[in-house]
Amino acid sequence: MVRGWHLEGLAVRPEHRMVGHTGFLITARRMADGVSAPERRRRPAKGAYPADHDWTPEDVGERPVSDKKLRRVRRDVGQAPDPT
Repeated sequence: MVRGWHLEGLAVRPEHRMVGHTGFLITARRMADGVSAPERRRRPAKGAYPADHDWTPEDVGERPVSDKKLRRVRRDVGQAPDPT
């Protein structure tokens, strides 16, 4: 990108106009023999579900709560805050 300078008296400021170029960076890598490419995942289109669709946790990618998390929450709730 090229951006010139605007000089006016002792004031020096960047030009308001800028000459630039938009491009895309593309990368690729070679896969080992016998390895299949990962499945391409895409989000559903905006109109894929009706407006009154009942969303489930799986629809939005929510993970189930683990037993460890439940034990930790129960433990934390059981402890009273320090009154000091």
